[in-house]
Formats: sequence, C-alpha cells, structure tokens
Amino acid sequence: MNPDDETPDSYPADPVPNLPLLRKVLTQIDNEPDSWEQSHWALQWDSTWGRSDLLHRQPKLIDGVLTIPEPQDMSCGTAFCVAGHALSMTGWTPQWNLEGQANYWSPPGYTDGDALVMAEYAAQDVLGLNNAEATLLFDELNDRESVQRVAEMIAARAGEAL
Repeated sequence: MNPDDETPDSYPADPVPNLPLLRKVLTQIDNEPDSWEQSHWALQWDSTWGRSDLLHRQPKLIDGVLTIPEPQDMSCGTAFCVAGHALSMTGWTPQWNLEGQANYWSPPGYTDGDALVMAEYAAQDVLGLNNAEATLLFDELNDRESVQRVAEMIAARAGEAL
C-alpha cells in the first residue's frame, strides 16, 4: 500500500480467495438483511437521522408537488456493504466521519499514528480477491442476487462451490 496515493502498489493476479470469510459474509447478509447496505462501506444512523433520512430522502414529484418523503425507519443502527462486513468480521475498525460513514478503516492492532486504509483495498486483501473480482463484488449497485453471482465466480476460480 502506498499511503501517499492510497492505491495498492500491487496485488497478486490470482490471490487465494478467502472462501470461509466470503461464506460468512453472505450468511450474515441473509440472516440479517438490515445489516447490509451495499452503497456504503459502513453506515451508522440514529433516531434523529434515521436510515431513510440518509439514504432515501430524495425529492419526488407527487401530484405535481415536489415533496421530500417522510422517513420510514427511525431506528438506530449500523450497516455494511460486503467489504465492510468482511473487514468488521476480521477485526478491522471503521473510522466514522461526521456523516456516519466510514471510508477508512484501521487494522487489528492499530495504534495512533498508524496509517488508515481505504475499505476497498483492505477488503480486497482480507477476501483474497483480484482487482476484477473486487470491482465486481464491491459495486455499490449490486443487489443480493448480483453479489451471489460474483461470489460463485470467485469460488469457481478457487475450484470450489459456495
């Protein structure tokens, strides 16, 4: 990792996929779908700013009037994308910003002054993904079915089935 430009210096073309961790992430998403938000590495919300406020309060034209929808979920919580779940499960800690998001994570054993790592690079490493797999798996527009297809492709490269 080159801390100056925040890009990986190099990743092996064919790293060994961490299929046990990938399976664990998929199980988490299936068992607790509210803990999954593919459009953010990590997202926190509270009862003042509910998840709907952060994600779904886009103005809409309703009966000819521009309207901001009322929040539907005013609970508190935390959600992660696939990458965020993988990092959280392996001891990485999100570094929350004031907007309740975390693009940077600290590794296990982090001490003040150590470099923080962008979520996508850390997750690519812990999941053992090549660049193409990481790009596909971490795409913010993925739905659950898309994540499954990419995960199966990763497992097939390792000669296994999910």
